[in-house]
Amino acid sequence: MSPSRHRRRLRHELRDTAGAVRYFLRTERALDVAFRSPSMLARGFHSDRRWLLPEGASRRTGYIADLPYARVAHRMNPDALQELLTDKTAFAAALADRGLVDAAPRTLGTLRGGRWQITPGARGPCVAKPTGGSGGRGVRRFDDVPAAVAATDLSTDHLLQEAVRQHPGSAALWPGSLNTVRVLAVRTADGRVVLPSAVQRVGRSTTGAVDNYSSGGMVVPVDPADGVLGPVMSRVRRPGRVLFEDHPETGVRITGRTVPCWRDLVALVHRLMDAFPDAVHVGWDMAVSEDGPVVVEGNARFVGVKLYQLHGPFTHDPGVREFYRSHGLLP
Repeated sequence: MSPSRHRRRLRHELRDTAGAVRYFLRTERALDVAFRSPSMLARGFHSDRRWLLPEGASRRTGYIADLPYARVAHRMNPDALQELLTDKTAFAAALADRGLVDAAPRTLGTLRGGRWQITPGARGPCVAKPTGGSGGRGVRRFDDVPAAVAATDLSTDHLLQEAVRQHPGSAALWPGSLNTVRVLAVRTADGRVVLPSAVQRVGRSTTGAVDNYSSGGMVVPVDPADGVLGPVMSRVRRPGRVLFEDHPETGVRITGRTVPCWRDLVALVHRLMDAFPDAVHVGWDMAVSEDGPVVVEGNARFVGVKLYQLHGPFTHDPGVREFYRSHGLLP
């Protein structure tokens, strides 16, 4: 390597490291237990991982640490794919182009540059999403299209989609939100697509129409083999690991249920990976409608690694483990 290329590479490495540290510290400060676990911080994990993860979690035992992941997350998928999945309107169009229009909620309109374009005949309950939003921020549900058009901020581009008529089994977890399953898909070096982990997100009275953990929702591990739900966890508000089996506000039993249409949901994730062959590490947000699974969005940078590890490491498949090792995330 020439001296000039070596210097450029070193500058890129230093820039990535500095950016990762800033992101890590900013995320840490937002925690309710910020800087309460120096031992976890020293290992590159956020403080709340001391109580979210099983005791003894470390990179040596197969866990992905937050700081090194923040440093390489943007390298795992091609930039073009990350941009495509970040732009909700572009992603909806890409699904239609790839023959998957029926695998997602129907697009009812788009808001770009302060102007709405509404699909002829669009009506009924709908959801307005900021085109580049994340974490459920800014997502609003409306009873009809005119209400959405009247209430949406024209200064921000939005995608308007038909509201998912949720499967009764999913709605039972919490009827006030669309309760989605985030499925991790990894394309290994030999071309296999492995789904090593998944989590069910569940809303509550404080989350509105969304179920995101970052918004206060609960998270439940899903057994990838059969779709059975494990113990429920919520955001750590104070030191301590708390597991429960029922929804704390309704008393509905969650642990032991099975995600509806689980095999069909898994098959759809594989179809998505086939449709986007450059995708190698994606967290697919899936919902189960009355008619079966649909994809809500794909996450190609921060896929929710922390959530997949709540009840143990998910890197048992040799190809998956080698994938993370190749990115410097496992020894």
